[in-house]
Amino acid sequence: MIMKNLKLVAPTFIASIFLIVHVISEDLSEAGIFRMDNRTGLLKNAKKHGKEAKKYSKKPKNAVKKSKNKARPDSCKDAVDPNTCYANRCLEAYNASGYNYLATTKFANWLNQDSVLEYAGAGIYTGVDGIAEYVNFFIDPLFYSSIEMVDTVENIQLISAKKDKCVILTADHERSVFNGVGIPVLGIPALTSGKTIDFVLGQKVEFQVRGDDDNNILIKQNDLYFPPGFATTLFSQGTLAIAEAFCKNIMFDKCPAVWKANFGTDYYPTDPSQNPCLGAFARIPPFEPPNDPTNASIDGNSIGCRLLHGSFAFQNDIHCPHISFTPISDEKGSIKCQTSQLKTIADSFTEEELEFMNAAAETFGLDNTLPFSGIQITA
Repeated sequence: MIMKNLKLVAPTFIASIFLIVHVISEDLSEAGIFRMDNRTGLLKNAKKHGKEAKKYSKKPKNAVKKSKNKARPDSCKDAVDPNTCYANRCLEAYNASGYNYLATTKFANWLNQDSVLEYAGAGIYTGVDGIAEYVNFFIDPLFYSSIEMVDTVENIQLISAKKDKCVILTADHERSVFNGVGIPVLGIPALTSGKTIDFVLGQKVEFQVRGDDDNNILIKQNDLYFPPGFATTLFSQGTLAIAEAFCKNIMFDKCPAVWKANFGTDYYPTDPSQNPCLGAFARIPPFEPPNDPTNASIDGNSIGCRLLHGSFAFQNDIHCPHISFTPISDEKGSIKCQTSQLKTIADSFTEEELEFMNAAAETFGLDNTLPFSGIQITA
């Protein structure tokens, strides 16, 4: 992953920090630690338990590319050490691919309509367009006055390496400065203005090396890790100003049919005490469970869910049914923001994988005290 220092107009903010490759699947008997110079894309040797780790490098630039549709020959099948061969191939392919889950304009290079992105507590998104829409919300420059990488190396841990399935963990250090504009449509100009947030952004990526070119990978599943409490920091604000912005700017102005289905009128009350939307907004919790911000979910009948989907609806009215207080199906028959799955990061990541994220937080100099490991907010 190669990142650049970004300002408002550049919507990528995954930073690359220390690269540590641990081969921990039962198929792989030995582990090695590697450090990658992202400027050159080369993996350099490091030592672990007195053993030299094996060097990896990209294919030569003049390597002949073949059709993506051809099945990749299993060159590792007859290798002296097939397990190491598969591990090498997975790591080389991922490194060469340049995969960046925030580079939405390039998603067709790595995803197809069956690809899945999941952020436990917020939901599951599928397909190139569905995932891009979700990710674009988080990289909207309205959020940030500056987004920068903190280092040029990232932590990577190899989980599994087989012919048709590679699984890796990554952990990056992100630093974002929220701007003074905020999200006007949601009335959040002062919520996080001027604050700097350093945090661990983790991913568990399952992919397949396809075709004959090592930089040709297909992402099948990407589970995102944000520190506990990160989502609630952004989406659990229940102030009157935010409620009024949601009710007027989104539900009434952008989703009039949903407004009428909920409140039976085409009129927006100017008196807050007579506004049924403000009353409905005030009766729902910021997240679920309402008293557990560490394991908070924002995919159910909550303020967080409606702020998230309300932001989608402001750009695309296909999401209007999702913000309804009364259950309304969308064009696909789905109902959102009614019943939470109550998923936590422990549903997507094992205890060992979470320890990896916690260790990364310590490496990055962030607070690694549970339960809010890996997030640090400064004025």
